[in-house]
Amino acid sequence: MMVQLNHSSSSRSSHHMGHPMWAPSQTIGAYGREAPHVMTKSEIETVLHAFHASAARVRLSGLDGVELHGAHGYLIAQF
Repeated sequence: MMVQLNHSSSSRSSHHMGHPMWAPSQTIGAYGREAPHVMTKSEIETVLHAFHASAARVRLSGLDGVELHGAHGYLIAQF
């Protein structure tokens, strides 16, 4: 069993997520149709640390692996 990690970035809307969307640029997302908050270097580090911490929890839980979803307009693909 595996876990898929992702960050939807500007591919969603702040209205549905309840907070501003983060992205590497102000390019308007295909689905959210709003200009996202441009991530600072510190925020990029925050996301990297969150991916790492999530993967570590998956490993500790004894599952078989982690997949990073980096397609379909999600944050990883935007870089």
